[in-house]
Amino acid sequence: MKSSMFAALVLSFSAVVAHGQAKVVYLSCDLSSADGKPSRHFDFTLDESKGTISYYVPEANNVIIEQAVFGPDTVIWAMNDPSLRTTGRLDRTNLSYIQLLAIGSKVEKRTGSCKVITPPDRKF
Repeated sequence: MKSSMFAALVLSFSAVVAHGQAKVVYLSCDLSSADGKPSRHFDFTLDESKGTISYYVPEANNVIIEQAVFGPDTVIWAMNDPSLRTTGRLDRTNLSYIQLLAIGSKVEKRTGSCKVITPPDRKF
């Protein structure tokens, strides 16, 4: 089942890239902590043609680039660190953001929302 779902996602991705419909999308997202209080802000750059998601966390002054799977209605990615495993999911239809944070055997679910943003005119 999992392999057939992955194959369908790869085929969807291939079809989009082949037709040149993939574009870079910018999102501004706010994520709540497990207790519902505001936690972090993320600025996402999604590049479907390259299969990547990059994000900037202003409070940590940190940029992360990950491989992502672009499905018809979600974008998912995982970051594996020996002490911290993070999985992210962006819903392409309602712009919700879910992050699963695993530390040891404890898993914490954080939810948030995003909005599509347009970058300012650039000089280069």
